[in-house]
Amino acid sequence: MRINKEKKILADEFMKDLKKGFDRWRRKFLRSVEEIQKKVKLEEIAKRGLEKMPPIFKKLNFQPKEKSPKFKRIRKIFKGFFIIIFIITIITVGGLIVFSVGVYGYGWGKNCSNRIMEIFPYPIAIVNYRWLKFSDYCDDFRTLTNFYEKEGLFSGKEIQGTLKDTIQNDILEKMIGDEIAFGVARKYGLKVTLQEIEEEFQKIMEKSEDKEQIENNLKNLYNWDLAQFKEEVLKPLLLQRKLRKKIIEDENFALEAKNKAEEVLEMVRLGEKEFSELAEEYSKDRSASQGGDLGWFTQSTMIPEFEKVAFSLEPGEVSDLVESLDGYHIIKVEEIKNVGGVKKIRARHILIKKKDLDTYFKEEKARARIWRFIR
Repeated sequence: MRINKEKKILADEFMKDLKKGFDRWRRKFLRSVEEIQKKVKLEEIAKRGLEKMPPIFKKLNFQPKEKSPKFKRIRKIFKGFFIIIFIITIITVGGLIVFSVGVYGYGWGKNCSNRIMEIFPYPIAIVNYRWLKFSDYCDDFRTLTNFYEKEGLFSGKEIQGTLKDTIQNDILEKMIGDEIAFGVARKYGLKVTLQEIEEEFQKIMEKSEDKEQIENNLKNLYNWDLAQFKEEVLKPLLLQRKLRKKIIEDENFALEAKNKAEEVLEMVRLGEKEFSELAEEYSKDRSASQGGDLGWFTQSTMIPEFEKVAFSLEPGEVSDLVESLDGYHIIKVEEIKNVGGVKKIRARHILIKKKDLDTYFKEEKARARIWRFIR
């Protein structure tokens, strides 16, 4: 009896599950039918709408037409054209890659005999992420070798032989130095105007009466015209003048030199070392190797700032800091004598130089990010 009851319970559960499944299927079926009906209604609406359109629109066929033979022919021509362009591009890029390997790996471009170097902007070096072009290097190389040959300084054989590497390295380093100078000029906001270049050129012309002769010399020796001379010579010259003046006037550099000079002056006054020893160690003057000894001199032989203080000191006396365009001087008078009524003194000095343009350029070059692509 119990078994029959369990079977009945199982049968009831089975019928319930079957009914639920049928209900789900029926709802899904009805939704599908409704969607089909909606689609049919939309098509009928569209059809009725098309029938109500003006005759001119009825003639239009909204179905995609089969491509005409003419269209297929044009498409085929364009396809062939793009294939040709693609092949040419691949060949060109491949050729440039091979040529680049030759230029940088085997030195093909160092003699500047290949005109491809002037067509494509191959870099010979990069300075602070700015490219120096191979074509500019080649222009300078031809200019310099032409000058050497015309002046008879070196033969063409020597230039292409033993001196070749030296000339090439000199040109490359000059280009790098020029770019560093331009970078410093940009930092200070310095520019050379066309008017300044023209004024400098006129000064040159005033000293030379024959303009035609200047043009001939430029063409013969450098293969330049006047415009190239102004760009290659006058513009860098004027920029260098401005930079030199700016560096001298820069208070930061003057303060750096002054602080160093004060340290040295303090050591002189403490007397822990002889003046001559300190001069040898710290002075940037030519006299440093002689302990700063300047020998005997009279008035009007030294720069005014130096001379005024030196002739006011007594033997053994040391000056305070004396500033000049060169830097800061520490002066010590050793002896004084009169010869024929003329006062002479023998003095030593220590010169702590202000940072000059050459020193500044060396420091900037040491800090610069430079990549050279030829050796």
